[in-house]
Amino acid sequence: MSTPPRRASAPLSWLLATLPLMAAGCSSSGAAGAPTDPTDAFDASDASDDTAAQDTSGEVASGDDARADAADAADGDDTADTADSADSADSADSAVPAPSFPLVDPPPGFAALAASAPITLSAATSQTISNVSITNPSGPCIVIHGGADLVLDHVALGPCKGDGVSIDGHAARVTIRNSYVHDTTGNGVATYQASDVTVTGSFFARNSSGGYFVESTGVRMERCTVLNVQGPIPRGQLAQFNAVTGPNNAIRCNVMENRPGESNPEDGVNLFVSSGTAASPILVEGNRIRGGGPSTSGGGVLLGDGGNTSAYQISRFNVLADPGQYGTAVAGGSHMTLEGNVVYARKQAFTNVGLYAWDQYSSSCTDVTVKNNRVDWTSKDGTKNPWWNGGNCAALTETGDDFNATLGPSIVDVVPDPCK
Repeated sequence: MSTPPRRASAPLSWLLATLPLMAAGCSSSGAAGAPTDPTDAFDASDASDDTAAQDTSGEVASGDDARADAADAADGDDTADTADSADSADSADSAVPAPSFPLVDPPPGFAALAASAPITLSAATSQTISNVSITNPSGPCIVIHGGADLVLDHVALGPCKGDGVSIDGHAARVTIRNSYVHDTTGNGVATYQASDVTVTGSFFARNSSGGYFVESTGVRMERCTVLNVQGPIPRGQLAQFNAVTGPNNAIRCNVMENRPGESNPEDGVNLFVSSGTAASPILVEGNRIRGGGPSTSGGGVLLGDGGNTSAYQISRFNVLADPGQYGTAVAGGSHMTLEGNVVYARKQAFTNVGLYAWDQYSSSCTDVTVKNNRVDWTSKDGTKNPWWNGGNCAALTETGDDFNATLGPSIVDVVPDPCK
């Protein structure tokens, strides 16, 4: 039997203080678990204590109003049907060339933007912020509190104390596109109790996490680039969903690079106490991730974190090279799928297992599908360890996988079909 994984990172909900750890049924590595993570409180007060921010009305900055239509960025009928990935490749910006490794920072096109003071939109509707550059040593660069039909288009944000963009107050239909968010002490984008949020075609560099989405619905982060997340744990993701629920939630076709000595990643993608629907599972698709560690708990794409309230999640067609302690995995919950992922890791001090399904939360883990994945994974002791079944997820189906694949780090240079 392959050695079990270490307990994967569980960046805790702001509602929970601790989570239980489950010991592995059999282990030759003695890796039974990582310490429980501290509570991570989402501070919604950031939206009110930024004294440098200014309230605005109407259009904040000059720009091409033709690009300000929030509706054209949200593909509401993409239901993440597991039988057909083509329907998820119809993003409005699919013609944008996919970035290549190594990522280039800063991206072109942001050097000559007009400077603006930090901006707060409170209960605003049908507004666009475009073609401006904002820094804020005192708080978030942009705060959106409530309101609807708001667009951030081609803005450069950073450095910022706290989040680059903070969205709360039940804001609805917010689009962030073609923007550059860098050097924040918080996340690139953070939401709390927001709906229909689309983040697309944007570049995030040196943020705590690229995107952190809490108690929100209809969240889509697509075709973004994330470089050198800073953490620390429980942050350190390309994107994390925390209590995200309902249909039309997706993290797809993003590119992430973490360079040793310049980054502090945990998971590339983490779905924590989040649930899609049977018709529209939460979709983590076509993301390319290069680099992870030295965390001994973090890795590539983690489904089912938090257990019982996690359901209807899919990790498919992701390409992961040296992403950390594990590749892609199921940590609990129900109706989970690992499909068509390509996963590689060389031997490093923190590498453990390529794929696993292991209920770490006594969550009645059930209905798990593992199929058509290709894995070449070397553990820290130099042995191949592509797959581990913890034996405590009922109705687990494993079929069509190649656990003896011969792969290499260049796998991330190939754009997955759904993202072409």
